[in-house]
Amino acid sequence: MTSAIKADPTSYGYYDAIRQSPTATFVSLVPPTEIGSYPGGRNLYRAIDEEFNLPSPGVILAHIPTFLRWTQIDQNDDNTEALYDTSDSGYDGSAAAILAMHHFNNGIGSVVDELEGINETCSIRLTTDLVDTMGWDLI
Repeated sequence: MTSAIKADPTSYGYYDAIRQSPTATFVSLVPPTEIGSYPGGRNLYRAIDEEFNLPSPGVILAHIPTFLRWTQIDQNDDNTEALYDTSDSGYDGSAAAILAMHHFNNGIGSVVDELEGINETCSIRLTTDLVDTMGWDLI
């Protein structure tokens, strides 16, 4: 990670870099139930990391994995598996998800008017991982 990402909260990778930082501490905002599960809240954490000069008491991260089909596994005529590139829709979906999260995190209302300034009234910031489903129905 570059120091520019660490220094600029408006950069695309800033909040993901916090989430992936080996020096960060994460505190769940949803207490475990009696059976130890986190219904509806296992991806909502307060992140504390001195390297990022976060405001006290840290930043709240909501992690939203993005599942898209970039490739697809199919059977060839000889019953061997083949991997096909279907990334056009994967790129489009990924770009849309990343752009939407960037606009939310920075209060940019150029596409969705209601997001204008939301970063000043909502302390949650969004992060994502892009996952290739390979066309599997179970993912």
